[in-house]
Amino acid sequence: MSELPDGLYEQLVTLELQVKLAQLEASRRQPLLQKLDKADSAELMAQHVAAEMRRLLPHLRLDGRDVIERQLELCNSILDLLRESARGGATNVNIAPPAQQLLSVARKGEELLRPSTPLSQSELLTGAKDEPRLGAELFAELGSSDSVDILVSFIKWQGIRRLREPLEKLAARGKSIRVLTTTYLGASELVALEWLARLPNTHVRISHDHRRTRLHAKAWLFRRATGFHTAYVGSANVSACALDLGLEWTLKACQTDAPHIIERFKGAFESLWEDGEFEPFDPDVEDSRNRVADALAEARGTRSADEASNFVLKLEPYPFQQEILDDLRAERELRGHMHNLVVSATGTGATMVAAFDYR
Repeated sequence: MSELPDGLYEQLVTLELQVKLAQLEASRRQPLLQKLDKADSAELMAQHVAAEMRRLLPHLRLDGRDVIERQLELCNSILDLLRESARGGATNVNIAPPAQQLLSVARKGEELLRPSTPLSQSELLTGAKDEPRLGAELFAELGSSDSVDILVSFIKWQGIRRLREPLEKLAARGKSIRVLTTTYLGASELVALEWLARLPNTHVRISHDHRRTRLHAKAWLFRRATGFHTAYVGSANVSACALDLGLEWTLKACQTDAPHIIERFKGAFESLWEDGEFEPFDPDVEDSRNRVADALAEARGTRSADEASNFVLKLEPYPFQQEILDDLRAERELRGHMHNLVVSATGTGATMVAAFDYR
């Protein structure tokens, strides 16, 4: 029996492990044990049982029977026992013979596009030669989803062209497309942003601050009415190089085996979507289009000589600074408090808040 190495664990104490723990005293070592909490005991035990089933199911005694038939029988026996022990409401989820997997439901003659990687098992894409390209996977995910949330630092036209067909089809089906991006480094291309924003049922919000960005994430969330949601989180922006040529690392998380990651994604995206720093972009509204075009040009340092000579410095508070200014105004006008203290972290523009307040 191998000795337990020193280090961190997060493992249920099995009978085998219990024997190893009893031997630690001889080497003057001790374990740190913690009783299971009701809040997570079911998840931890289910993980343990699932791991053992994955390990042992391929090695069942067959007694002359088909391996899948034997696996089905054993799994159904376990499900029977669980259902009998549950307190009402347990549905019959036994596997129907012969063992089959539902892959899609569609109109007769219609074949749905499907990504190469599973919808039920999380995966890591590294851009290796024997792996599907990220662009191809996103193409297929868009073609089979019911809505998509996109979070990227910048968007290029060649990247949009790679995904144009499924984006158009998704929008035409009346499904929601939401995009959060930035003008950081001037890397986004206006033509790509305009094309996206003009798609039906599509909403684009942009952070115009090219000097900094909190949005380093590159992520996609594909929602499906079937419940088989998937999320891609990695290093790729929407560019041809990133989608098809670059050695981008991307983690694909699935609702089936990583529901906590999907839920975290949903919550984080909604928070950013409601953040005032990301402003709705409408290319058919002159002020909106010009604001984005100017921010991109300034970030690239590509203003013309005439523009530069006629440039008038126009300072506006950031959304979080405007909230402070609104609070100050309310204190004065509604409560009569004329002496107020603003506490602001270093680097958040307290001096500018004072200047805007004076103005």
